Amino acid sequence: MQKTILEIFIFFIKITNILALVLTVIIFINKYTNYIFEITKISRSELGKYIKKIREAKGISLEELAYFSKIKINKLEKIEKGLKVTITEFDLKKIANILKIDNKEFYQILKK
Repeated sequence: MQKTILEIFIFFIKITNILALVLTVIIFINKYTNYIFEITKISRSELGKYIKKIREAKGISLEELAYFSKIKINKLEKIEKGLKVTITEFDLKKIANILKIDNKEFYQILKK
């Protein structure tokens, strides 16, 4: 009888460890996954125009921005034209870093 209770106890310990591991993985994924912004049509257009204006003012070609940011050129084209519906926080940071601006400027545009 005691052996059965001990086996049940060990089983619950194993289940608890598995659940703790799953929870840890979920927390890790939530913490380190890029946040994706769903952007309205007006905000997309304003953000794209702003990025293009800053990029051109700094003399950076779209190809250079794509190369240094490691973002595909067709994605950047869509962002600048206001066609890209989703964009990650990480992409915004990379673009801001290349353009040497504070990425918070992008969020101000998106909040309008």
